[in-house]
Amino acid sequence: MTSKSYIPFVYTTLGVVLLLCHPMNAMLDPEFANISLRIAISVWPPLAFNCSAFPTLVPTRECPFPGFDAENLGIILAHMGITNYSFYVFDKRVTTSGAYVDGTWTNIMGMIMNETVDTICGGYQRTETRSRDFDFAYPMLQIKPVFVVKKRVAGFVEAVMAVFSGFDGQVWLMICSVFAVQVVCIMFIDYVQLGDNHRKLGKWAPGKMVFNMYRLFIMQCDDELKHPTYTGNMLIVIFGIVDILLVSLYQGLLLTQLLYPIEVRPFKDADEMMQRIADKEYSLITYYPGHWYFQELQTSKGEHFVKMRVALRNNPAVIIANQSLVLDMVAAGKYILPIDTDGEVLYYAKHQYCDLTFIEDGN
Repeated sequence: MTSKSYIPFVYTTLGVVLLLCHPMNAMLDPEFANISLRIAISVWPPLAFNCSAFPTLVPTRECPFPGFDAENLGIILAHMGITNYSFYVFDKRVTTSGAYVDGTWTNIMGMIMNETVDTICGGYQRTETRSRDFDFAYPMLQIKPVFVVKKRVAGFVEAVMAVFSGFDGQVWLMICSVFAVQVVCIMFIDYVQLGDNHRKLGKWAPGKMVFNMYRLFIMQCDDELKHPTYTGNMLIVIFGIVDILLVSLYQGLLLTQLLYPIEVRPFKDADEMMQRIADKEYSLITYYPGHWYFQELQTSKGEHFVKMRVALRNNPAVIIANQSLVLDMVAAGKYILPIDTDGEVLYYAKHQYCDLTFIEDGN
């Protein structure tokens, strides 16, 4: 990310993919070789690791993996022919990336704007507000917001229905169709060969026959299924093989459902989530109001953010600076925390809390 006022570095908006696929050095301004850059960087695993050679953008024996963002920035600078750069090291636990407040940018973004530094080594979401003042490199990751919320305990009906969720509706329709075809075929054979002309073979009992076919279908058959005709027995053998394949497949999925109980979402989609926020059943919470999601929430004209602003009109977001306390409040219920899919907070929440669920399709 760079300030738009720093014209020579605008060319970093050329993508990493393009830089890797083409010898860009000859195509770019030769004055790049004389540029001296000041790069803001912080220990931020896995984006920038605190190795023995920190800060660095180049893998070495002492620091084989500087970090995802550090190496990507190093690749960009290498292909542009920029070798003269220095670092401004900051502690992200003390100095945040910055936010747009009262018409100006704060912290590191503010330093980019006033040219104290030229760029920052880190991945940042391109937002409407940021795009007005900063240039961005080519997108390298797809990051979505994750809404962290307390799990809802599944009811009895939901738990029972979960047993059937191993297959979707079309597969269940196919299974039922296979069973219906088997019943019709055996019923036809029974009617033809056990009807009025062949009563000596046995009495035609369609109800008992359907029951025995069901037992075959679930692999619980016994000697009663033995048919008095060769044709019927041949069909039963064929149907039995088909049933074994179908039921064996379902048994594996059924066991999976039993070992891993269903996780019920507290709301089915983003619209229901925002409606429940508007009804004050839930509240949005954050430990970092400078997060890009909350910045976009202030001004973005995107449908999701417009609806969320309406939902928050009478139920404003709760801001608490303590990250652990925020997660504890979410785990207690009635709070929703928006974070990134690549954030360390998400990793911490997944491994330290057992009663949270993570909804990624809310935006």
